[in-house]
Amino acid sequence: GKRTAASHLIFKCVGVLLCLILFPLFLDLLRSMSASVAQQIVWAHFLLNLLIVVVFIFFLRPFAKLMKKILPGEDDVLPIWPEYLDRKDLMDPVKSLTHVQKELQRQLKLVQIMFAKTAGLLSRYEEGRGRDIAYIEMVVNNLRAQIVRFLWKASGHELSAELSRRVFAYTAMAGDIKSIGNHLQSISVLAGEQALSKIKFSDCGERELQEILAMVEKNLTDASALLEIFNTEIVKAVFSREEEIDVRVKESLENHLKRFHLRECSRESGPIFVEMLGHLERISDHCNNIAEYVRDIYHGSPGEKRIA
Repeated sequence: GKRTAASHLIFKCVGVLLCLILFPLFLDLLRSMSASVAQQIVWAHFLLNLLIVVVFIFFLRPFAKLMKKILPGEDDVLPIWPEYLDRKDLMDPVKSLTHVQKELQRQLKLVQIMFAKTAGLLSRYEEGRGRDIAYIEMVVNNLRAQIVRFLWKASGHELSAELSRRVFAYTAMAGDIKSIGNHLQSISVLAGEQALSKIKFSDCGERELQEILAMVEKNLTDASALLEIFNTEIVKAVFSREEEIDVRVKESLENHLKRFHLRECSRESGPIFVEMLGHLERISDHCNNIAEYVRDIYHGSPGEKRIA
């Protein structure tokens, strides 16, 4: 957060200031340690960080209180590790899979946060928000690895046909959710390139992109809902919307080609626009996959049923 960044800046500034005050002695020390300029640079960097640690280690608590007064509030902490998976539950397949389902819900909520932040970048790019998206993607990727490892261990026990079906479905879902995060990270990178190069989409292109974005967001929301309560109507809605998104993306690509030939859009905007549409289409595909896996788990169950 901002408090962490400010603290890091103060640490570095104080360290540099102390080195400048002791500059003659610092140079003599470096020369005595090595005659190589390259090694002197390495030692200088190491000693600077060591000096910062030595100076601040005794003042961490008062410094932390000072920073809280300067920048009040609580920093959002996003754990990189699973919150629901426990090896002790592996002896109980039903309980362990219930906890996997909760971890999948958490993983999907994280990509929903990524989606909201990425959508914001398309209208106004902020480098800090781009870094947040990259960090959340790392968490989502790690959760996928941990979930799959946990499911692999759970599958080592004797499972019923229904539980085996859930193991397979949950493994595939974790991969689909991870892929959604990867596509969102790619869109955020494209948004950064667009902002850096000051590239603008045409009004028609921007409108088409936002319409498809809204439809994909709805599919993502419905996919998340299906992990909590299975409902055949929601599954049908995801399938129907996915087909519509495919059609709309194809139409947008054709419209973009027409605008390009009529010189109604800049040459530079084309590749970015096309790539963004491709990533959005793939996100919807993965939402469709999640809906299929949930349907397969409860195939033939009418109405709605809470997943437990």
